[in-house]
Amino acid sequence: MMKLSTMRTVLDTVDGGWRSPLANQILERWGYDEGTVFFWRASANFVFIFRREGCEFYLRFNVASERELAMIKSELDVVLYMGKRRLKTAQPVMSTNGQFIETVESELGTYHAVVFEAMPGEHLELDELDEKQFYDWGSALGQLHEAMKSAPEQLTASRPSWRELLEHALDVLPAEEKAARSELMRCMKQAEELPMDNSNYGLIHYDFELDNHRWKDGEIGILDFDDCCMHWYAADIAYALGDLSDDGIDLSDYRVMAFMNGYKQETELSEDMLGQMKLFERIDELLGFAKLLRSVEELSASDVGERLDSLRVKLKGFMDKSRAAFAASAEG
Repeated sequence: MMKLSTMRTVLDTVDGGWRSPLANQILERWGYDEGTVFFWRASANFVFIFRREGCEFYLRFNVASERELAMIKSELDVVLYMGKRRLKTAQPVMSTNGQFIETVESELGTYHAVVFEAMPGEHLELDELDEKQFYDWGSALGQLHEAMKSAPEQLTASRPSWRELLEHALDVLPAEEKAARSELMRCMKQAEELPMDNSNYGLIHYDFELDNHRWKDGEIGILDFDDCCMHWYAADIAYALGDLSDDGIDLSDYRVMAFMNGYKQETELSEDMLGQMKLFERIDELLGFAKLLRSVEELSASDVGERLDSLRVKLKGFMDKSRAAFAASAEG
């Protein structure tokens, strides 16, 4: 999640018809059909949908202070590598300058931008999935992990590790967030004791939620490798299934069992690592808490504007819920 102040800067350029002159300016580097560029969403990045010569594409960009150029490049290296495997992934599109990444100067700031081909298929919600679809979802993640196990070292070395992510989160957490800092240190110590080898640890997607999939003819397309990192493979499972229940992942849940059956058809994973789900869920929550804290900061309703104030309030509610969980853990 980007800073809400950054989000407001770009969203203020979006009119009532979901058009933005900033997006049009950035897309001059790729070309687009006039009148087809529309705002789609904003979270970690700004995303616009557009057409070029009648074909659909997605523009993704963010201010340079939010996304380092090196991180975007290493992400695209992963995407291009996966595109050469049997996985169905949304591939980046070169600009008219022959570049996958364009840096554009504007009156509002400097932006790094990428265009991706549109992935055909439909987006499904969690409550729409049947048991077979949970199986297929798990199978897709298993295929991805199997491919990632053979990823060359230059790909894995350029992505952040779980430790670096937690250390960055610790830097973000102020001293007054004592419970969160204590919980983070506890989780880091516990993770340091976990076994780490090629069968259980490596490059993961780390945002394998349904928002980042398209389903078509029994195949699942994979989007958005922006958060890929070096972590335990079981952490990817924990993140993907994290919304199934507020009480944590239940391995006896028929949906989880179907997901894992599909996963294990494609790659191996020890039962011991599945036993660490609660740890990985808590690490996810800590990282998410730090991101939200950075995003919201001490912003007031006037700082973010009417359009984003409901989001600000919602995010602060999520943060308060996490604070309560961290405090309960400290007391327990």
